[in-house]
Amino acid sequence: MASAVDGLKQRFMDMSQPDDAGIYRNGSAKRKARTELAMQCLTELWQEACKGVSFSVPDSGIGFAAVGSLARGQLGPSSDLDLVIIYEPRALNDQQLNELANKLWYPLWDSGLDLDHSIRTRAQCEEVTDHDLPAAMGWLDVKPIAGDTELIQTTATSILERWRKAARKRLPELLDSAKSRLDEFGRLQYINQPDIKEARGGLRDSVLISALAASWLADRPHGIYDEAVERLLDVRDCIHLAAGKDTNLLLTPYQAKVAAMLGLADPTWPENERAAYSIDDLQTLLARIGRRISFSLDSTASRAEHSLTHEKPRFAFFQMFSQRAGGRREAPQFDVVAPGVAKHEGELVLAPGVDPAKNATLALRAAVASGEFGLPINPSTLVNLKNCPIHDNQWDDESRELFVRLLACGPELLDVWESIDFVDIPGRWMPEWLGIRNRPSASAAHRYTIDRH
Repeated sequence: MASAVDGLKQRFMDMSQPDDAGIYRNGSAKRKARTELAMQCLTELWQEACKGVSFSVPDSGIGFAAVGSLARGQLGPSSDLDLVIIYEPRALNDQQLNELANKLWYPLWDSGLDLDHSIRTRAQCEEVTDHDLPAAMGWLDVKPIAGDTELIQTTATSILERWRKAARKRLPELLDSAKSRLDEFGRLQYINQPDIKEARGGLRDSVLISALAASWLADRPHGIYDEAVERLLDVRDCIHLAAGKDTNLLLTPYQAKVAAMLGLADPTWPENERAAYSIDDLQTLLARIGRRISFSLDSTASRAEHSLTHEKPRFAFFQMFSQRAGGRREAPQFDVVAPGVAKHEGELVLAPGVDPAKNATLALRAAVASGEFGLPINPSTLVNLKNCPIHDNQWDDESRELFVRLLACGPELLDVWESIDFVDIPGRWMPEWLGIRNRPSASAAHRYTIDRH
């Protein structure tokens, strides 16, 4: 007997193909269509499973839900399905649960789809997300499929509320997870064959940003950030099509195909030149996306940390009451660490009254202070440093000395350079830098891009 999910994997691939010109267009619409098809087939599969078991499945007390990329509407051509059965302990016994689950999982496996599945009570869902950070972030997006949707919504709401209550304690864990991934996978813009999900600036960071926003500690960015995430999802989709499987690794054999599907190759060029130049353009695209998502994560995390610092007193009513009682709100504390540069709440900011538009060496001083003190430059300050009147033909003794100090910062140099490169400062110091920026290495044996070397 045919199942509702028979041929679903091939249908995903068929509806994800590039157009007649070989270009993968309307990626967002394709992801929406794949999600809708998956949800429809899974709903039908649930109905088939309920009819196929040897008992009557109750209308309440058990439900079927999607989490992860399917719930977010980001399903790729070969993405796995993250599915969960949520039940109340008295709704079904263990034997009945197993029988129902087998009617769901086996047709999915037989269809060739990758599956991440679980069966849990509401209490078990809460326990897992309380102690497993990746599970918690995945559960911040839940989409009911069938069955007792009220139970699913109640469970999802409970997990979200628990996340918000614990967010102040879990913020360090959240940021440590990003640091661990950075150490293991590197930065998206500097890796010749990157993991576009796990690398810094990748899809995992976009989920982390949403988790920070869901905590109510900080709002998430929109506009060009959303565009960057959608474009990176396009890259992920093209990797799936080039590889023919679920993978996030942009390996050398896939790069020319992915670049062509993204429309980065000029069809009028000879084939060998077309492949070489399109891979360069692909690396440039990934660098731009990775830097945008990384900056957005830094900005969101910075606002979240500042909100914790200032949340006492949290509300204007208590501030007013405190002031009437004779108390005063504490003024911001700035510790000047270099001319025009100050330390404030663990970050470097512009000292009060400093105008970057009037100081050509301010960006250098901020970079040196960041490297020597091991402190990040505040994201808003970083953007303001773009206003410094920097000219590559105007180097004096002070500038040269500062630049040598910057290069001597040791391990801190990479993070500092990456932050100022996001706002295009090094290319204004040295136009030659732009010639190697974002250039992939021709050798597959090299892990890093030329600028990273």
